Amino acid sequence: MDKVRNWVGLGKAQGSIALHLHDYPGEYLLDAGMHDMTFEEWSSETMDRMANYCPDEAAEYRKTVEEAGNRAAANMFRSLRTAYARYAQAARRQGLEFIQPAMTLISWNERCDSSDQLPEPTEEELPFVPLPSSPDSEDESDSEIEQLRKQLTASFDKHKKRRVKPFLKRIRKCNNQLVLVDVLRVLQNGKHAYNDTRQ
Repeated sequence: MDKVRNWVGLGKAQGSIALHLHDYPGEYLLDAGMHDMTFEEWSSETMDRMANYCPDEAAEYRKTVEEAGNRAAANMFRSLRTAYARYAQAARRQGLEFIQPAMTLISWNERCDSSDQLPEPTEEELPFVPLPSSPDSEDESDSEIEQLRKQLTASFDKHKKRRVKPFLKRIRKCNNQLVLVDVLRVLQNGKHAYNDTRQ
């Protein structure tokens, strides 16, 4: 939104000020830290966060990864999206918001709010999920996981290039930013929500 205001300085000289307002969803800020991370670094950090805040869902997610080894990459990815959605739902119920990729999960969050059942995220809503570090093994049974890892890495890099970096480029041009935080809601949801918001 662009606004132009006439003004009169102390010396009575007239001029104009161009005021440019850029409004964006707060979720966009949650993905900002991805811009200088690799997929492996992001996966490690995300899985640590899952284990700290939602240990049951994190354990179930790791189990899904372990059981997915013999499936085709496409089927494996769908199973992991479903498992990650369960974690995301559990985190949201605790009042947590640092759930990535936040930019693409906005529409899924809206569907969650309007449904009594957990909706399965589409590939557009959840283009990548975390994977544990690959073991030092040449076992052929790992080949499908490694194919999926390459696919997720490419999707992660695409997300950074097409969404995160253009967003950062835009907000870096701003002189000031106003971020609204629902402090009362954060405090009501406890220490986990507070620490999550600080991140």
